[in-house]
Amino acid sequence: MRFILSTSLSLLTLFAKTSALGLNNCDGTDGILGAASLDRYDYSIDMDIDKDNCAYSLDFTFQHDETLPIPDDPAVQCDPSIVPPALAPDGAPYFAFRWSYEKVPDQIAAATGIDHISIDFNPCGHPPLNVFTAPHYDFHMYRVDEQQRRCMTCDLLPGAPICNFLAPQTTLNGRGFFNVNTMLGSNQPSNMPNGFVVPASDMVPHMGGHAWDPDQQPADAMSWMEPVWVRKKRFALLIFTVNIFCCNVHDLCTHLGSIAAI
Repeated sequence: MRFILSTSLSLLTLFAKTSALGLNNCDGTDGILGAASLDRYDYSIDMDIDKDNCAYSLDFTFQHDETLPIPDDPAVQCDPSIVPPALAPDGAPYFAFRWSYEKVPDQIAAATGIDHISIDFNPCGHPPLNVFTAPHYDFHMYRVDEQQRRCMTCDLLPGAPICNFLAPQTTLNGRGFFNVNTMLGSNQPSNMPNGFVVPASDMVPHMGGHAWDPDQQPADAMSWMEPVWVRKKRFALLIFTVNIFCCNVHDLCTHLGSIAAI
């Protein structure tokens, strides 16, 4: 089963400054960002530049790793409140994220501003509940480097792997997650497609704040088949774009689409 993603972006509008990102309270834990290789996915990336229109297209492919765990009793295996948790064959809890990343080639980084690609498998999915809580891949294109991601830390919500949105954050890094600029006179997040929202409850350490169009999200996790575009911000900067693939992992998923960098 091979996943295919084609993306077209403007060369002139992609770049963003990241000097405002806090570099304190960083997490130096080995493997905190996952495995530093995408070899397990037979991953490839290619770029085509349209000089006449000052644009480029990126083509990504990766193969599902059949050794990755898929829960057969999610009510038990995906419940983090059960102690001890149900362990998958790879020794980690089923609900744990399986992250892997790799730097893009220098010529692609120079043309696009993308630093690295992260392919993240979620055996139990992730919040929002009954929206993205199905086994799926998150395909991230990060514009910040690994060190900056290590410094994307926050005070966690007790019992959950997200930033605490119910109490003030105690660090500059944590407050950066909730610094979401909006267009003058509206609640529309700036540098986002029209209709996108940035829920305070969807800020994830080492990732950022998720933004998407609620009208395009699946009605429920069981009926989700089409990929969903998500963008991410922190310190009011766009730090990555992600395409989320579901397809229940067992079905061939082919998606050809485009987004515009604002």
